[in-house]
Amino acid sequence: MPSAQARAMARRRRSHRWTSEAALAAQVVAYLRRQSWRVFQEIAGADIVARDAAGELWVIECKRTWSLAVLAQADRHRDGCHRCSIAVPAAFPG
Repeated sequence: MPSAQARAMARRRRSHRWTSEAALAAQVVAYLRRQSWRVFQEIAGADIVARDAAGELWVIECKRTWSLAVLAQADRHRDGCHRCSIAVPAAFPG
C-alpha cells in the first residue's frame, strides 16, 4: 500500500492539469518574478518577455503541447533576445 505522502503526490499530479496556456504562463510569470525578473506578457508577439536588472531579455513561449511549429514560433524571437525558451507542461506518468 502506498504511503500517505505518495498518495498526496499522486493527487497533486492528477489535479494539476494545465487547462490553458494562460494558466501555464501564470506559473512561469510567478517563477520569474520570484527570481527578480521584470515580466511583460503578450508583447512583441511573444507570450512572455522578461528583463533582468542587467538588461538581459528572455522570451518565453507557453504552449500546452510540444510541436515543431512551437519550435519555429520560438525561433522567430531568437535574434531579438539573449534567451529564448518554450514552456510546456511536464508529462507525469499515471
